[in-house]
Amino acid sequence: MKASLITAGNIEALTLNVTKGKIGGWTVDADSLYRGTKNNTVGSCTSAAGSITLGSNGIRGYKWRLDASGAGAVAGGNIAWDASGNVTFASTVSALWTAPIGSLTTALGGSGYPKLTKITADGIYTGSITASQITAGTISADRIAAGSIAASKLDAASIRSSIINTDYINGLLRMRVVDEIILYTVPFISGTGRHFFQSALPEAHWTLSSQKNYPGGVCRSIYTREEDIR
Repeated sequence: MKASLITAGNIEALTLNVTKGKIGGWTVDADSLYRGTKNNTVGSCTSAAGSITLGSNGIRGYKWRLDASGAGAVAGGNIAWDASGNVTFASTVSALWTAPIGSLTTALGGSGYPKLTKITADGIYTGSITASQITAGTISADRIAAGSIAASKLDAASIRSSIINTDYINGLLRMRVVDEIILYTVPFISGTGRHFFQSALPEAHWTLSSQKNYPGGVCRSIYTREEDIR
């Protein structure tokens, strides 16, 4: 140790100003304290495992960084956040929360999520909706396929021709645009009933194309207009 190197200019009270040198394997230069390969560049990590840099632009290591602005990243940049706290996950990132995610997957019907309901600007998509999930006074639709309605779940008290709009259906019959009629016969009498087919309909011949019985005495009959099956 040379006394000529220890001067008042290098020692200020209890502060030692060092612009270069090494301390226990760490290198000191003008703007950083680093081990291994130095990298003091904003938005980047060190290039080798074990390399760490504490510099004026933040703290960074191999595949992780914390910039002076507060932005940072881990896992090689696959999980990153900006100075405002907005987090970005790369497409390769997956959440392995086995217990809660497993329960959620089971509730949605399995890995294919067949019971998942998605509502977007384009419409509502669902794999399964139960009656308890629907509360509505009126459901309007262009068409509800009869094959999607289980006959065993139908009861005459719930079927009201005033809601189906008999005038509309009879108008279609008059214009001869109805090619198929599907009738469900339910063993239930409700008062005097209601006339579904109104007067002044054109004569048409229909052929029974299929018939199926369901539990509870419900019968489904499908009639096809003769001129359409010849």
